[in-house]
Amino acid sequence: MQTAFERPYKPVELTASTLEAFDVRALAQQLMTEDPFTEHGRNGLTLALGDHLTMVLTVAKTGKMALENHPPGPVILVVLWGALSLTPQDGQPTVRLGDGQFAAFAPDVVHTVEIHADCAFLTIIGGKG
Repeated sequence: MQTAFERPYKPVELTASTLEAFDVRALAQQLMTEDPFTEHGRNGLTLALGDHLTMVLTVAKTGKMALENHPPGPVILVVLWGALSLTPQDGQPTVRLGDGQFAAFAPDVVHTVEIHADCAFLTIIGGKG
């Protein structure tokens, strides 16, 4: 099980024989100690990458926002801790997520993400990322 990482980090390549485990809470805690998080309030790490799936772990401080995300495939976003909201650009209602909650959405759902409480989340993207 991966409980820590070193930079530069090479994502686990997802192949027909891959079976890898991650302690995402421990990895997120480590991300929060790195300069991008302490200086800019956000940091991330692509954990696994394959032809059909990409997994990205992200940590962000309260108040950070990502504008107009255009996912290349269907997405599952899992909040490990903290709180965030997803606001679709097509007028659909905003979805607010907290500890242990997730949202699933299609690649055509262009959206913004706003962090309401220091947050760690896992983004799982289908298709090539």
